[in-house]
Amino acid sequence: MPTEEEESEEYRTSVTIPKTLQKAVAHYSIDHEVTFTDVVIDALKEYLTKHDRK
Repeated sequence: MPTEEEESEEYRTSVTIPKTLQKAVAHYSIDHEVTFTDVVIDALKEYLTKHDRK
């Protein structure tokens, strides 16, 4: 996992996702008062933790 310093650095990227997934994340972020980016970051962290292949 990244160090705290590495995690504070940001990198802009672009991905193509299904429109239905984009809408679901947008609605979730509004309902839970978090950003779209926060939802994506949390989902990626959870996925990597679950699928970590050291």
